[in-house]
Amino acid sequence: MKKEISLTIIYLQSLKSIGDQLIGETFNYLLNNIAKEKNIKLNITKLDYNFNTDRFIKFLNFNNRLQKVKMCLEYKFKNFPVPEKIINNFIFILIFLYWNKNGKLTNNYKNTLKNSNAVIFAGGGLFQHSYNNLWCFAYTIVQYCQKYNKNVCFNAIGIEKPDIFLENILYKYIFSRKCVKTVTTRDDIDYLKTIANKNCELILDPAMWASELRQEKPSLSPTIGIGVIRPEIFANNNIKTSIHDIINLYTGIIIELENRGYKWELFCNGTLSDYNFGLKLLDILNKDASKIAKCPKTVDDLLRTVTKYKAIIAARLHANIIATSFNIPVIGLVWNKKLLRFAEIINSPAAYITSKKFSDSKYIIDELEKVIEIGLDKQLIHNLKEYSYDTMKEVYNFEN
Repeated sequence: MKKEISLTIIYLQSLKSIGDQLIGETFNYLLNNIAKEKNIKLNITKLDYNFNTDRFIKFLNFNNRLQKVKMCLEYKFKNFPVPEKIINNFIFILIFLYWNKNGKLTNNYKNTLKNSNAVIFAGGGLFQHSYNNLWCFAYTIVQYCQKYNKNVCFNAIGIEKPDIFLENILYKYIFSRKCVKTVTTRDDIDYLKTIANKNCELILDPAMWASELRQEKPSLSPTIGIGVIRPEIFANNNIKTSIHDIINLYTGIIIELENRGYKWELFCNGTLSDYNFGLKLLDILNKDASKIAKCPKTVDDLLRTVTKYKAIIAARLHANIIATSFNIPVIGLVWNKKLLRFAEIINSPAAYITSKKFSDSKYIIDELEKVIEIGLDKQLIHNLKEYSYDTMKEVYNFEN
């Protein structure tokens, strides 16, 4: 008789990024495969990071008010500057105290977690992008699991060292809880090892199994896909660029592609702000709206979009991951170090494009042509997937 185990998978969906939805689907696929090999029956419940709750909306509003107060104080006392690090840490204390008091788990979460043997965070940038405050749900769920003796695993998480010292301390606190049994990352393994007092492993993002989850066949289209992203995200991640710089980046890529005789099309990962920026670019270039692919609404939509291109230049990490999974040549436009880490892991034959090269469209297309000519290292990617799967099989033994 098969052993039955109830698991709760925590994943991101409410941010409306289909890349995060893909993580949930591919990780579910991998877990079921592992369970089948171990002759275990899994009862899986998926829980979304629910960003639409009244509590979280109030939390965001509180955070926004604090940021406005900060701006006012900086302006009023500009002749008596207080170090920004001190201000940011003080604000983080207020944000944390507010969430700790008001960010209680809903009954839906409690009822699901209560009936689970273990809780697994499927992946995604949970400990990246401080402005999203994704730590808040992880903290609350881990606190609940610690209290009620539920095992917690973090799978292939995105993580980067925060600029705020106290946020770094909070990360360390979360990973030090006794209930946290496993932490793997797709990202900064060196930093993770400094804050997690348990075995840590670097593995691939679950979305690298997209080509196995859906048997899409890449088309023989000559079109280059250009993955757009909202221009403000660069400044949000401390990259000193203006909206004008990002407009020039994309228009330069398009003009250079046309000069070399390539067909092209804009696309996005499903985020409406990205799609609207794409429409703005087309308006600037006096191009028809037919030059942007329909905004995907589902994982299947996104996979069909990416796999119809000969190659892609994209800013969103999961557009890069999907293309790599389907062996489609790809280079990334870097707004966050996680793209550079991904390029390093897969040993990309072309450089991922950082802000230093945003104005050099000739260089960008030269790098694109390099990866088209050389191709991706399929054997390395196969080995990485094999290692990552074996690591997941080992750490998700379902026995404890």
